Amino acid sequence: MGSATKDPFVIGLEQQRAGRLAEAEALFRQAQRQQPGRAEVLFRLGMIAAQSGRHEAALDLLGEAVTRDGTRAAYRCWLGNVRMALGQIEAAIETFEAGLAIDPRHVESLYNLALAYRQLGKIEMAVATIRRVVAIAPSLAEAHANLGAALHEQGTQVEAESECRAALELNPGLIPARTTLARLLRVQGRLADAAEELRRVVAALPGDADLHYELGMMLHGAGRFVEAIDAFRQAIDLRPDHADALNALGVTLMQTRDLERSEAGSRGSSEIEANDSATSFEFRGANRDLGRLADAEAALTRATAADPESAEAWTNLGLALFDLGRVDKAEHALRKAIAVKPGYTEAWNNLGAFLHRTSQPAEAIAAFRAAAAA
Repeated sequence: MGSATKDPFVIGLEQQRAGRLAEAEALFRQAQRQQPGRAEVLFRLGMIAAQSGRHEAALDLLGEAVTRDGTRAAYRCWLGNVRMALGQIEAAIETFEAGLAIDPRHVESLYNLALAYRQLGKIEMAVATIRRVVAIAPSLAEAHANLGAALHEQGTQVEAESECRAALELNPGLIPARTTLARLLRVQGRLADAAEELRRVVAALPGDADLHYELGMMLHGAGRFVEAIDAFRQAIDLRPDHADALNALGVTLMQTRDLERSEAGSRGSSEIEANDSATSFEFRGANRDLGRLADAEAALTRATAADPESAEAWTNLGLALFDLGRVDKAEHALRKAIAVKPGYTEAWNNLGAFLHRTSQPAEAIAAFRAAAAA
């Protein structure tokens, strides 16, 4: 029997499975005209609307499908997914729970219910729910990754690491699992390991400015300042107004003294002697590389432009300007930090140190007192 005599719904299923959504939708519409109240047709039309980003239309179609046939957990699961996409998290949870009352082992409903709980900050409930998924489908890498992320948020770091590694054993290319692993390693203070894991994430998602910035912070924490500077610059190349990356770049440049390159062919793995108190006037390096300071000042100026309310950026700009001998501008930047955030202790302390170094003892004492009171 030729395909021309087939039910358009059956042909639509074939088209949908092949990823030809427009063709599938046309066939389901044809089937709907033939059988206007058929719940399965409404469900498939709702699925395609959701897959196409037409969430309001999907909400109506899937809601009608559930009304026509309330016995299908899958219908309620997709309806819950759409409600999550529309930001209706509480309603989504109710929908997932209604579907699970029909089929308590419906994996997709359990998985998405856990995600919804996490969005609402109900971490204990998320952990308990995703554990049910792992018990039902132990080979589902995404379930282990989701459990690892929830445990990380809960503060259960050892088990979180175990779950992330289990996910990566099942699927080494699972980016969320590797990202969570990197972050929990950072929390544990294993910064070098964290940076290497995040490098693999960045290699898979090279256009994500936030990931480059996060990698830079991990590398900075591990004392690998040259690599951190490179990561911050890549974040800024991708997003020129990335205030956090600009601020971090400026600070890291200030923290580096003369850089001694390793032997030729070392592929840029330079060793850097860091000034541990680069953000304090009391411990300022005498042989600061002026070129790097100028770069730091430029980055921090851009940081304050990108986020004028960042007291940290204004403070760091003041430090860079002082090292460059631009005393008036340095004082302005430090006072700006305090204006933005009057209770910012570091700004008051640095202003006090600045005033002391510029022979203004009475004002310096007042600034230090303000820092103590902040």
